[in-house]
Amino acid sequence: MQAQLVVKTNRTVSDLVKKVLAGGGVDIKNIQYSVGTGNIGFFNGKKSNIGLDSGLILSTGKVIDAIGPNNMGNQGSSNNLPGDADLQLLSPNFPTYDATWISFSFSPQANQVKFRFVFASEEYPESIAKNFNDVFGFFIAGPGFTGAQNIALVPATLDPISIQTINSNTNSSYYIDNTNGTSVQFDAFTKVIEITANVQPCENYTLKFAIADVKDFIFSLFGIFTAFMIEDSGYRSQRDPCFFSDRFHGHV
Repeated sequence: MQAQLVVKTNRTVSDLVKKVLAGGGVDIKNIQYSVGTGNIGFFNGKKSNIGLDSGLILSTGKVIDAIGPNNMGNQGSSNNLPGDADLQLLSPNFPTYDATWISFSFSPQANQVKFRFVFASEEYPESIAKNFNDVFGFFIAGPGFTGAQNIALVPATLDPISIQTINSNTNSSYYIDNTNGTSVQFDAFTKVIEITANVQPCENYTLKFAIADVKDFIFSLFGIFTAFMIEDSGYRSQRDPCFFSDRFHGHV
């Protein structure tokens, strides 16, 4: 029998990003985030059906609302935050609300970064094919990217991830119906999705994780992240190639 998802909000965002989200081979700096009440936290999903062991969870309401069982069809709350300009570009026809986001700068030690995540929403399944299109984005900026580029796309497509691009009718191979689920409150969520971005070692990049409600303030959206790491480095090398490169070129 599956146990409930464990969610905690007693850790700082800086601690969550540096010690939970970030894996090996990446230096994190300049952490910024939307300041809400209980909208960012830590989760342990080892005994749940979410597909991720542990990591960072964001909500457009409160992250504790993610705890199961799924005994409410429309669980949600407002975090009383405004929308987000980057996410608004993904939803040009309707305003965004309750945006929760985290951004930070990083300098990779190799040529790829990797992310694993789950997207969940209480708008499932009622709002499929309707104008409620809660949105989710990973925006990366730096060498090799034009502006802040969203890389949170449905695999093998150019479609941003939302309740309209992954559901029981569209890209259904990535969709999990959680009706009567015992471990998490979400009505539905995606399978674990992994994306990889090509980067240039030792250069500076900015990454932003963001979610927002579209058109309404009520039904909560969740982004659940378990890893942000360099593809070919499972640990932080004592011989940091960026450090030695900077010293060689006189950038100390």
